[in-house]
Amino acid sequence: MKEYLVEKTYAGSRLDKYVQRILPGAPWSLIQRLIRKRTLSVNGKKAHAEDLIRENDCIRVFLPDEKIEELSAGTGSRREKNPSVPTALSYHEAYHQLRGRIGIVYEDESVLVVNKPAGVLSQKADPKDLSLNEWFVGYLLEEKALPESALSMYTPSVVNRLDRNTQGLVLCAKTYEAGRALSQALRDRTLRKYYAAVVEGRVDRSGVIDGYLIRDEKTGISRVVKEKAPGGSYSKTLYEPVKVSPDGSCTLLSLELVTGKTHQLRAHLSFVGHPILGDPKYGNRKRNEALHLRYQLLCCVKVVFPPLQEEALSGIGGRTIAIDVPKRYRELVRG
Repeated sequence: MKEYLVEKTYAGSRLDKYVQRILPGAPWSLIQRLIRKRTLSVNGKKAHAEDLIRENDCIRVFLPDEKIEELSAGTGSRREKNPSVPTALSYHEAYHQLRGRIGIVYEDESVLVVNKPAGVLSQKADPKDLSLNEWFVGYLLEEKALPESALSMYTPSVVNRLDRNTQGLVLCAKTYEAGRALSQALRDRTLRKYYAAVVEGRVDRSGVIDGYLIRDEKTGISRVVKEKAPGGSYSKTLYEPVKVSPDGSCTLLSLELVTGKTHQLRAHLSFVGHPILGDPKYGNRKRNEALHLRYQLLCCVKVVFPPLQEEALSGIGGRTIAIDVPKRYRELVRG
């Protein structure tokens, strides 16, 4: 028999998911059987697979020690065979390589909000990529907020993603409970996100852009159609002009992302004839080259959090986190 005391990092996760982390060599069917036949208990009582565990819960597994050791060894063997799984050393390296480029805007025990620069991936697309996600884990390791031993069961991660060449606020969850609660708020659309963008042409009035986004998997480009179509995802954006350049060639917009679809803002603004300056996929290449723009001028500048009941989010619930509109954006509309 072996006892496991649940650490804060894993509070809020399902019991069966937690058991999968502590016994990575156990088949899913065995995990379900252990719980169902009371070979496993929580605080000395019978539990169900879907129960959510809490910090300091005592999980007891009633199996021979040698069997538990065998099932626990699954993580180490899989990590050695899978080079795409980052190691603690690679997280430290990512932290040091990106240190100075990532700005911390807000932090508490459960959540980190950072200002991601353009040119940095939110999450890696390839095993060799260096992303904000690896920097975040490296930061926690460097600050001793996460023991290296915990990585075998849970890896903190970013919650919302920005395109590589979009800058601005990204939410990072230190614990499973915080990640689950923030993800739910994003799905429920109770967490509001605002962007600043410089677009081509004059925009004098506020408005709404909506329609169905259809993504071409070969080109990675999304197009907007007004009528519901197979494979289309409904999307909606609110926009408001902040300042028009003296010659009317570009406008600084404030955008609210009502739905969060891949390339939504970029596709929406191109669809209405005001592509974002610097956008290599949806924008005007000649204009971008003339302005020497390497990245689209799109930045997540504000996140408004609803009142949140979860203890893990008590620090950030009801807050508004904001950063300044980038200097380059303001310069372009001043003329």
